[in-house]
Amino acid sequence: MEKYMDKYRLLMENMMDGFAYHQIVRDESGTPMDYIFLDVNPAFEAITGLNRENIIGKPVTEVMVKIKEGFDWLGVYGQVANTGKSVRFENYSESLDLWFEVSAYSAEHGYFASLIRDVTESRRMKESLVASETRYRRLFESAKDVILILDAETGEIINANPYLVGMLGYPEEKIIGKTIWEIGSLKNIVASRDNFLTLQQQEYIRYENLPVETADGREVTVEFVSNVYLEGDRKVIQCNIRDITERKRSELFQNLSAEILAILNESGDFHEMIQRILRTIKSATGFDAVGMRLQKGEDYPYYEQVGFSDDFLRTENTLATRDASGDICRRADGSIGLECTCGLVISGNTDPSNPMFTKGGSSWTNDSFPLLGIPENEEIRLFPRNQCIHQGYASVALVPIRKNQHIIGLLQLNDHRKDQFNHDAITVLEEIGTRIGEALARKQMEDSLKKRLDELEAIYSISSTLRTAETLDEMLTLMLDETLNVLDTDSGAICLYDPAKGHLGFTATQGWVNEFDDVFIKPGEGIAGKVFASGQVVVSKEYGKDPLVKYAEKSPKGWGGACLPLRAETDVVGVIFVSVPLPREITAEELKLLASLTEMAGTAIHRLGLYEKNLRHLDQIQALRNIDMTIASSMDIYVTYKVILDEVTRMLSVDAAAILRLDPNTGMLKYEAWRGFRSVNPSKLNLSMGEGLANQVAMERKSVQIVNLREVEENYGHMPFLKKEEAHSYYAVPLINKGRVEGVMEILHREPLEASKEWLEFLDTLAGQTAIAIDNADLIHNMANTNLKLIQAYDNTIQGWSRALDLRDKETGHHSQRVTEMTVNMASVMGVSVEELGHIRRGAFLHDIGKMGVSDNILLKPGPLTDEEWVIMQRHPLYAFEMLSSIEYLRPALDIPYCHHEKWDGTGYPRGLKGDEIPLAARIFAVVDVYDALTSDRPYRKAWSSEKALEHIRQGSRGHFDPQVVELFLKEVGEWLD
Repeated sequence: MEKYMDKYRLLMENMMDGFAYHQIVRDESGTPMDYIFLDVNPAFEAITGLNRENIIGKPVTEVMVKIKEGFDWLGVYGQVANTGKSVRFENYSESLDLWFEVSAYSAEHGYFASLIRDVTESRRMKESLVASETRYRRLFESAKDVILILDAETGEIINANPYLVGMLGYPEEKIIGKTIWEIGSLKNIVASRDNFLTLQQQEYIRYENLPVETADGREVTVEFVSNVYLEGDRKVIQCNIRDITERKRSELFQNLSAEILAILNESGDFHEMIQRILRTIKSATGFDAVGMRLQKGEDYPYYEQVGFSDDFLRTENTLATRDASGDICRRADGSIGLECTCGLVISGNTDPSNPMFTKGGSSWTNDSFPLLGIPENEEIRLFPRNQCIHQGYASVALVPIRKNQHIIGLLQLNDHRKDQFNHDAITVLEEIGTRIGEALARKQMEDSLKKRLDELEAIYSISSTLRTAETLDEMLTLMLDETLNVLDTDSGAICLYDPAKGHLGFTATQGWVNEFDDVFIKPGEGIAGKVFASGQVVVSKEYGKDPLVKYAEKSPKGWGGACLPLRAETDVVGVIFVSVPLPREITAEELKLLASLTEMAGTAIHRLGLYEKNLRHLDQIQALRNIDMTIASSMDIYVTYKVILDEVTRMLSVDAAAILRLDPNTGMLKYEAWRGFRSVNPSKLNLSMGEGLANQVAMERKSVQIVNLREVEENYGHMPFLKKEEAHSYYAVPLINKGRVEGVMEILHREPLEASKEWLEFLDTLAGQTAIAIDNADLIHNMANTNLKLIQAYDNTIQGWSRALDLRDKETGHHSQRVTEMTVNMASVMGVSVEELGHIRRGAFLHDIGKMGVSDNILLKPGPLTDEEWVIMQRHPLYAFEMLSSIEYLRPALDIPYCHHEKWDGTGYPRGLKGDEIPLAARIFAVVDVYDALTSDRPYRKAWSSEKALEHIRQGSRGHFDPQVVELFLKEVGEWLD
């Protein structure tokens, strides 16, 4: 028995499956309530995670508390223990996330054993296989490629996906069991048994761009791939057939687009270019007919086409709605209607919501017959329109050609086959239409540029010549010469309008037109006047017979020509005549050339006019600036007069000018300055009130303008003087400033002078500047006099204060006067400026002004001062500062009153300044003041001799006094004494 037990134990411990032995626990009625763990093997522990020591002898409800939830373990195991019938099943454990295969059996009533095997991996592999099979079936059935499964041995079709019907039109039931070479055009794929054997051997075959006919006779292009593989133990062949018709069509049109773009980028004749494009489209697509419509007048005929019949073109070449006589019909607003679908596309009246039209404005169909309800196999009915349908074109595309976003025509592609277009193809064609429109625009521009180049070459010499002209007259003469050379004629003229005179004058003439160089024409008179007034070109076959010509008698017989307006920007400024001899007449092309020339001439006139005007304006500004600078910088009015008169005669281009001043006391005008007079000195000529033209200007405050002085009475004012100067024209303007007449400015010219508005305005400006200069000079003169008187009054006041101080201090001999003169002389020798000398003079006079704040008891005390009295006495420089610093005029003179008691060594008062800290004026004055004090009598002593005083000063050098000042003083005083 032990032997068997050992084998049992050994078997249990080495089993791969989990083993457990249990005893069923029942209630009183015999129903299983629990089961107890009696034994488990190590595999059970490993699979369940339960420890043997913790579960043996324990009921399962204690070990596994959730045993009664979910699967009925107690019921199943109780049935096995009760009946002895074994069970086998699979169960999933959520807690372990594992699938188990469980086997239970009973060898003894009330007991059972269970075997547990982990089948999670196999279970998941089985589920994955089922899912893969499901996915394959879905892919197989929903694929947009035809998939055929063949028996690799026999070639019979054993399976096919539903797309077989959609793409090739063969139902599955008609091909299962047949070989692939028995199915319609598929026989072309594997053409023989030999090819099939090759497939069996190589196990792979691929065909690209393979044409295949569908069950209904359509041709599609496919890509065919087949390979061999095992399906279980069976070898099968899988054939994948993909419809690449749309892709190939798109590629075709993309390649076609590249070819067309290459053609469009070439240079050459546009008509030939379009022919090449249409032939390229027809060749690449195999379409029956292609054409291009372009606008011509109000209609859109075929500009070029390939493949359309004469019958087709007779009906379809015109799109405009016409009446029975062939005339274009018009709507009430004057617009025309365009017929057919072509008319809808060209007019842009397409509806993008209609599948027949695109957002790009194209129309296309792969089956045109249903559009008229014509059965496919019935005879096509003939109608006036819709020849595309009536002549059997199933596939039709109408693509707009655009130039600068405007539709100017269309590209048309027709084919008797159905299904020749797709959306990609139409998109490419729309791009081609846009590129053709751009090429047409470019070509038209090139043609226009070529014509323009011819014109530019013709007028190149004119342009080059005009750039060299410096004046308007020179430019117009050159312009006329070159224009006549270009037109190979020798007679013509240019007339410009003079707004001041109100007429046209012949500015430049050549040939027989020279007879008109002294003729003036008003606007509206003759051909020139009419062209100028209307701005319209007038062509005359023969001037001598033209009723518009004002001076027909001056026009030679047999000469005609044209007259064109000259415009400077928007204004007509003149006209140009060109004359040619009969039978020659001015052609339309020559008129275009002349239009270009006149446009250029007008621009040149405007440019040169602006240039000359700007030069004049800049010159005027510079002249006024010169006058302003002179007014601002010169104190001499006669210098200002000279500058003004120089600028007046230069800027106004006149011979003579003068400035007359008005004496407000006598009312007489006197010549103060003049320029350009020849015979008489105007300074001797004074005009009494009311006498002469100048007095008239001053009294009336208005300008006088006389173009011809001969019309003025001989004895009028100073007329003899003016006529003696041979003056022909006379202008005078009042000089008014601040409402007051300061005088008159006269202008004399020895030739007729008709002044322009601009000339007169500048004269007024110059007169205004002159009046300002006179007023400014008077103001400066008055201010100078006033200032001089004020300064004299100040200085007299200061000297009065000085004398009062001397009297109070009982000084004798004019002490302040002496020290002032000596200090100023010393400062002058030391290089002090004239302006500073004035301040020093006033400071010296006021040097003791601060003593006014010291009482007489101290100031006039005959004996020595006490310490307290000295303190008070030493405050007098501070009193001086307080008294004078508030007076702006005397503030620069404070150095001496405030600092003349400071000492070089810093022991002075009131601030104890030292060395160069002491102002130079105070250092000079200190030496002079001590010298004068020592050499003057005082109440408490007699005067010292000069020698003794000088020795005292020499000893005070570097202590009391500035050594440099002392050295200079000793030298200067020595010279004075000598």
